[in-house]
Amino acid sequence: MVEHKKFNEDNVTMLVHMFKFNPSEEYIREKLESISDTRSDYNMLLKLFEECDFRGFTAIGRTRVFINKKNAQIVGDFISQIFKDKTKEDVKDTVKDFDSKGIMYCTTGIYSPWLHYIHPDICPIANGQIDGLLSYLGIPRSKKTDYPYMLDVLTELKEIVNAEDFSVLDAFIYSTDFLNKKAMTTEQYINILRSNNNMVLTGAPGTGKTYLAKQIAGAIVLGKNDIDNLSEEEKKTFKERVGFVQFHPSYDYTDFVEGLRPIEKSDGQVGFERKDGVFKEFCKRAISKVQPKVYKTTSNQVRLVGTTPFERAYRKLIFDIIAGTAVLYSDFRSSMTVMRLKVENKMNFQVIKFWKTKDYQNAQYDYLKKLYNHYYSRGINDVRNERFDDFVKIIGNTLDYSYYRGIVQGLLDRTDKNQDVHLNDNSSEKSIANNPMDEANRPYVFIIDEINRGEISKIFGELFYAIDPGYRGEKGRVKTQYQNLIPDSDVFADGFYVPENVYIIGTMNDIDRSVESMDFAMRRRFTWKEVTPAETQSMLDSLPCADEAKKTMNRLNEEIANTEGLGAAYMVGPAYFLKLGNNGGDFERLWNMNIEPLLKEYLRGFRKAEDILKKFKKAYFKSEELPIEQEESDELE
Repeated sequence: MVEHKKFNEDNVTMLVHMFKFNPSEEYIREKLESISDTRSDYNMLLKLFEECDFRGFTAIGRTRVFINKKNAQIVGDFISQIFKDKTKEDVKDTVKDFDSKGIMYCTTGIYSPWLHYIHPDICPIANGQIDGLLSYLGIPRSKKTDYPYMLDVLTELKEIVNAEDFSVLDAFIYSTDFLNKKAMTTEQYINILRSNNNMVLTGAPGTGKTYLAKQIAGAIVLGKNDIDNLSEEEKKTFKERVGFVQFHPSYDYTDFVEGLRPIEKSDGQVGFERKDGVFKEFCKRAISKVQPKVYKTTSNQVRLVGTTPFERAYRKLIFDIIAGTAVLYSDFRSSMTVMRLKVENKMNFQVIKFWKTKDYQNAQYDYLKKLYNHYYSRGINDVRNERFDDFVKIIGNTLDYSYYRGIVQGLLDRTDKNQDVHLNDNSSEKSIANNPMDEANRPYVFIIDEINRGEISKIFGELFYAIDPGYRGEKGRVKTQYQNLIPDSDVFADGFYVPENVYIIGTMNDIDRSVESMDFAMRRRFTWKEVTPAETQSMLDSLPCADEAKKTMNRLNEEIANTEGLGAAYMVGPAYFLKLGNNGGDFERLWNMNIEPLLKEYLRGFRKAEDILKKFKKAYFKSEELPIEQEESDELE
């Protein structure tokens, strides 16, 4: 790591952009030493640019470019004015004036590292990660190079998270899985699914969402996600406990839940009988295999369906914290301060920890249990207005009450209603031991491929209620449309419900037009996780040309993601590149037969479709562009 007194972590982004074309330590040290006697920040930056022969990276660090001396002076004047600007509005005016000069390749790239270096409290970094954050939050983008717009929306976001400058926001983005392109582990997906029951995997075409869904299912039901190498016994178990269906426009309630089907009678006449649909039949199979969870209490009772209310709520909160979906507050006033939480394993026990001032503190299990049981037993589900003295009376000791209050509220929010069923204990200790909790309620996973392609309300009907994670089990019984035809011997004679041990995974492509048909009532019953090509590129490991395939895919996807009008949702997934295994590793054939036709469909109706396609092709084949500096000098001099 090269160190220099003029540079610190606040402006390291600028250095990365300046030296990306030659990142050797010797080169960087040589250039830094040449400006060691520079007196002003402005002169230092301009001198550094000159020492690099007016060479750097712009366009968010992707495009290598020379800037001739005339334009370098304009850039220098622009930077000089930015140093003089004191407010966001001043910066916006300066940027708009600089934009009007139309200096090729010198807008977004300069704004990203340089402006942030000069005014970290006013100027955000404009890069792909920021675009991803805005997309994730549902904040519309006006256009890629509209930096004044970025100044407004990100200033508002900075104020919401109470950050002093944009370095904090940038650090947050890089530490967050959905933006830093780190692949989520199968275990993380499992934790999300276990804590929410329902999950939809979304993403670009060809990212292997269906295969990933099967891997997750295999990990849940078998404890292994290598579904390509199962024993015969494991294959049998997988087939029994993992259901699969693909939705399409003609699919309906009678296929999925139940309906009348034609049959031929013994007299040769055609009649109708009620038949279970694929999902209802699957739920019956799951119920028939359920072993009730058993918990031996200190009294002579057996508690069914698992554990005490507190222990169930605690387990759910643990899952949510691990999955990153738990949002708890230490302050419920208008500021709504969000707690930083993590889970730590200690002697086979999972401890919740909260951040306080400089370090994480343990949330004492006994304290949480006392507080929770106190309010739960009194039917109190809201402790947001409870005070320090209230908690001290319950615990009999002082405590960081605002943090405990937030966690206890999180536990109460995750409490199932009517979950306690007691029976007299007529069982022996041995029979109880034969039903350990780890073996109980074997999980079943139902996969709905292309979930967005069916007409959801027509397929699910009254199951909108039953599949809700909060109404799983018998408490969520619903009367189906054919309830009067169901015999008393049927397990669903009193109404259909989705068993607690049934998990649902849906898959869908972000760019399908049918995505918009997914109404909010359905969306809020699922947890949505994006699957990116970077996360599933391990699919290509079996190819002889795996490394080249990954690099080609990533180059192409970077261009697609940064093309206005497309974006990350249109990236090409690794499933397309698996075709290299069948065509002898012929990248040109893959382009001509599979990739180019797909991209042409993406660009249908674009004004400069041919130019954009040429750019994609250059990225795919890593072909050398015309020297940018020659293009510029021809146009500008």
